[in-house]
Amino acid sequence: MGESTRRRPRGLAEAAGDRAVVRPSTQELRRPASPPPPTRDPSIPTYDESDWMLLAQMDPAELAAAMSGVGRSKRASVGDRIEGVITRLGGEQHLVDVGDKMEGLIDASEVPDAKVGQAVTAFVLARDEGGLRLSARLSDRNAAGFLEEAKASRVPVEGKVTARNAGGFEVRIGPVRAFCPASQISRMTDTDADALVGQTLSFLVTEAGDRVILNRRALQEGESQARAATFWQSVREGDLVGGVVRRVQPFGAFVDVGGVDGLLPRRAAGWADDALDRLRPGTQLEVRIERIDRDAKKIELSARPPADDPWNEVGVRWRAGMIVDAKVARMETFGAFVDLAPGITGLVHASRLAGLSPRAGEALVVRIASIDTERRRIELTPVRPGSDATPTSVQGTIAQVLQNGVVVTLDDGRVGWIPAAEVDLPAGTVLAQRFRPGRRVTARPSGERGGRVNLSLREEVEDVAPPPPPPSGTGFGTFADLLRKR
Repeated sequence: MGESTRRRPRGLAEAAGDRAVVRPSTQELRRPASPPPPTRDPSIPTYDESDWMLLAQMDPAELAAAMSGVGRSKRASVGDRIEGVITRLGGEQHLVDVGDKMEGLIDASEVPDAKVGQAVTAFVLARDEGGLRLSARLSDRNAAGFLEEAKASRVPVEGKVTARNAGGFEVRIGPVRAFCPASQISRMTDTDADALVGQTLSFLVTEAGDRVILNRRALQEGESQARAATFWQSVREGDLVGGVVRRVQPFGAFVDVGGVDGLLPRRAAGWADDALDRLRPGTQLEVRIERIDRDAKKIELSARPPADDPWNEVGVRWRAGMIVDAKVARMETFGAFVDLAPGITGLVHASRLAGLSPRAGEALVVRIASIDTERRRIELTPVRPGSDATPTSVQGTIAQVLQNGVVVTLDDGRVGWIPAAEVDLPAGTVLAQRFRPGRRVTARPSGERGGRVNLSLREEVEDVAPPPPPPSGTGFGTFADLLRKR
C-alpha cells in the first residue's frame, strides 16, 4: 500500500503553503478521540466564573428565592396582577423576582416586615428597560382601570374622602366616584365622621362597574385578624403594649391591642376617679396586660402606671384619724365617694350622712376613720360644721418609757407623746413603775405639733364654785359673835 493510499490518521494537520504533512507522535495516535461538543440550548443562560463565585457567596434563602423564578415564561404587562418573590431588601424599595428574567421594585412601606423569599402579590404600574414598577395597593392615580380586578382579588385601593351625606361618604378614586356606607367606614364606634373628610384612606371594593361601593371596615377587620394571630403567640401577663380605645361603656373601655379587644375596667382606667370619663374612641394609650384567658380569648388591661401609684403614700401621708379637706366625687345610694387626692378616694357611708346633702363637686371636711391597704379602701366620717374635730380619745401601744415622758405608737401610725406632767402618779412613783413597752394605752389628744400628737392621761376636773356662806342665825357664826352672846 502506497503512501498516497494509506488512510491519514484523524488530527493530521497540513502546512498552509507547501501541503507538507506533519505526522503526529505515537502517543498522540494512541489518544482516544474527543467526543463532539454538545449542542447548546440557547434558552439556557451561560455563566462565567464570576457568576458562580457570586452564587456561592449568596445567602441560602436568597439563593432559593432567586432560583424559584427559573422557568417562568409569563410576560407581565402594565395593569396585570402578578405574583413574585422578594429577592433583596432595600431601605426604601425591595427587589421582586416576577419570573421570565424580569424583576420589579416595590415600595418597602407596602410590604411591612418583608423577608427574603417572601411571596407578594402586586400590580404592574409601569414597565421599562430597568424592570417593573410594582404596587400592592392601587393608588388614586392608577386604580380607575383596575377596580374589577381589585374586587376579584380583594386588593385594597386608595381613595380620598370628598364629602359626607346622610347615608355615608363620597370617595374619589382617580376619575372614578365611589361610595362608602357610614356603617362600613370604620371598625371604631363613635368615629368622628367629619374628621374623615379630606383624608386619603384604603378600602376594599365590594361592587364595581357603573356604581362603585367601598368597604373600609372589612379591610380593618382583616388586618386586625392577621395581627391578632401574631399577638396571641407572643403576649404575656405584665407586658406593656400600645392600644387604641374602640368604645367606652359605664363599666369600662374596650381597647384594641394588637388586633385583640381587651377590657379596661373603670377602676383600672387611671389613678384619678374620672379617668374613664376622659377617654374617647380613637384615644391612644399604653396599657399593661393584667390577666389573660386564652381559652375564652379575653384580656383584662390596666392603664395605671405602678410607679405613680398614690397608694404608696397611704400610711405615711394619709393616716387614720386625720382630718382632710376633700371633694365629693360622686353620690351613690349607699354613700358618697370622696376624693382625698388624685387616685385616693374614700367612702362616707350613707348612715353617716344624716342631715347632710352633699353633691358631686362640693367640698367636704372628713376624718379618716380606717384604712384597708390590702383592699384599697378608706372609710371616712364627715366633720360637721361647728363640731369639735379633735377625737376625744386615741389608742396605741407604748414604744418607749423615758424619765420625762412616754412614747406611744398610735393605731393610725402617728407618734404620740405623754409628758410626765400629764400623768397622775402617786407621790414617789416614777413613769417606769407604771408603764411598760408593748402595753396598750388610751389617752386624750391635746394637740399635734411637729408631726407628734401630744397626749394626756390626767382626769379632766370641772371648775367647782365655792359654797355660799351659811345664812345669818344659823351655825356657830364667828368668834366675835360668840363673845357677844356671852
